[in-house]
Amino acid sequence: MKKRFLSAFMVLVMCFTLLPAKKIVTMANVWWSGEGTEQNPYQIKTAEDLKVLADHVNAGYACENEYFKLMNDINLRGDFLDPIGGIKYYGFTQKGGPFNGIFDGNWYTISNFRIFEGSNNDAGLFGWIGADGIVKNLTIANSEIVGGFNVGSIAGLNYGKVSLCYNENTYVTGCNSGGIVGCNDCRGVVEYCSNRGIIYGTETSGGIVGFNNFFSLVIYCYNYTYSILGDENCKIGDIIGKDLGYYESWD
Repeated sequence: MKKRFLSAFMVLVMCFTLLPAKKIVTMANVWWSGEGTEQNPYQIKTAEDLKVLADHVNAGYACENEYFKLMNDINLRGDFLDPIGGIKYYGFTQKGGPFNGIFDGNWYTISNFRIFEGSNNDAGLFGWIGADGIVKNLTIANSEIVGGFNVGSIAGLNYGKVSLCYNENTYVTGCNSGGIVGCNDCRGVVEYCSNRGIIYGTETSGGIVGFNNFFSLVIYCYNYTYSILGDENCKIGDIIGKDLGYYESWD
């Protein structure tokens, strides 16, 4: 009898031990108000809410089909942020993967923050937006974002959709640098966005997108600044630094 009890107990312990990591991370989502649904999205109200979201995604939780909504302007007053997500590159900071949720900026602004990734890749408020990720209705203002490859105010690397997002007076610098997205790749879409920030690239530099790769789309975006700069051999463009995808203008 005692042996049977011990065996059953060990099986129960193993079951809890082997629960998928994603389920364990999911439990921490109670940090935010809301339920993560379209009708009742998780509410982002503070800088700490943003940092917790970055911690989740960088730990490997992609937030698939989960909805987030900015509830007010957030002024970080010069504080540092970690990008939300990013690819694991050998020799660079290990990040968990893409953000595959839906983030609605709700027409509010996130301002006065700094992201300094040094030579690490995928620097932006979102390091990497995955194929199912959407970021919309959001303004980034008066901030500084520095990284290696793929640097943008909204996203360093975009595989999903960035819509109706704006850069107001944010300085962006890196290898592929864009006012909104550093590298738009793998059928990524950037639409109805504008830039008023200063962009400096070492390989590509664009007012909206630094590098628009194959099968990706930039549509109906506008750059209001002439401060799109780059190194001697850098490819510089008013909207896109280097375009191998598709681009449609307002004309």
